Amino acid sequence: NDTENPEGEKPGGENGKPTPETVEFVNSNLVYWGDEDGVGTDHFVLTLYTDMEVDAAGNPIGPGKIMAFSLNVPPFASEATEFPLPEGTFDAALNGYTFDEWTFNLGYMNQIDLPTGKVDIPAGTFYGTSVDTDLLSGGKMTVKRLSGGEYSISGTLVGDLSLKRYFTYTGKVITIDRHESKDETPNSTLTTDIALNGWTQARLQDK
Repeated sequence: NDTENPEGEKPGGENGKPTPETVEFVNSNLVYWGDEDGVGTDHFVLTLYTDMEVDAAGNPIGPGKIMAFSLNVPPFASEATEFPLPEGTFDAALNGYTFDEWTFNLGYMNQIDLPTGKVDIPAGTFYGTSVDTDLLSGGKMTVKRLSGGEYSISGTLVGDLSLKRYFTYTGKVITIDRHESKDETPNSTLTTDIALNGWTQARLQDK
C-alpha cells in the first residue's frame, strides 16, 4: 500500500522525489503455452517492447526497453481452438512455486552453458534495457480488450531495484499457439562418430 499516495496518482517530483518514468511500449509478442508444467493453470508469455530491432525468432535485440510477463490464467476449454489473452488484473504470485490464476510469476535468472562460459539471462516477469535488468516481484497489471481487436495493457510493477515501473501498451496482441509444441533440444549436435585419440578421462553431465 502506498500510504504517501493513497489515490494512486503518480508522484510529480515534489519534495525532491523523482518522477517515475512511464514507458509506452509500441510492440507486443504473445505466446500461449497451455498447462505445459501440469500446474493447473494455463500459461502465457507476453513481451512488450519499444521500437527496436528484433532477431529472426522475434526476440528484441535493442537498443530499447522490454518488459516480459509470465502470466497464469484460468484453463481454456479442452475443445478451444483460439487462445486470446483474457481480460483481468494480475497480481504477483506469492512465491516462485505457486501458479494461481490471475497472477504473474516472479522474475528470476536462468543460467545457460555456452562454449564461452555460463551466462545468466532473465526469465519470468522482468524489465530490461540494454544495460540493466530488474526482476519484477510486486505490483499489478491490467489487461483490457478494446474494439477492433486491440488491447490496453497497463500497470505499475516493482522489482529488485525497488523502483516503480509504470507502463502502458495499446495495440494488437496476436497469440502464437505453442501449447502442443513437442520441440526438444537434442542431446548432441554430433552426426557421426569421432575419435578421441589420447584422451584418458571423461565426464558426463546429465542436464
